Amino acid sequence: MKVPPLDDLLANLIDTPFDALRGQINNAFPAVASTFNPAQLPLPAVRTVHFYNNVDTSIVEDIGRPLVHLAETSALILLGLVIAVAIGNALVEWYRFRQVQNTIKAIQTPLLLEELRFPLSSLPTRTLLFSTPSASRPSVLARPSFTRGFRLQP
Repeated sequence: MKVPPLDDLLANLIDTPFDALRGQINNAFPAVASTFNPAQLPLPAVRTVHFYNNVDTSIVEDIGRPLVHLAETSALILLGLVIAVAIGNALVEWYRFRQVQNTIKAIQTPLLLEELRFPLSSLPTRTLLFSTPSASRPSVLARPSFTRGFRLQP
């Protein structure tokens, strides 16, 4: 047994009420169709039909032009703001990257100098960690003064 496709089944379900309605309309109005005289409703020629030829639409145009100009101007301003924010964000990220690079350099330089004085192979790991006094090692938590308000200091 073959199942009919879903499209055919749905088309039959949808068409059935409309076919019944079409049949009822055709059966209910045969008298109207037989008495209808198309000559009583003459149709004008296609080229002579004019709709609202004498209507003054200058008011709508006078209001529409400034609104279109306002929309275009505001779109350009928003585009400019988006570009300015993107450039500003790129500069902030570049500045933060430079700060991280400088902090890494500040931490690596004393460690590299210490390694040159005492090669890694001759010192145990514990000695490497505590070989320099804490005042000479740069602190990772050393930040500008505004971070003290956030209690980031130990």
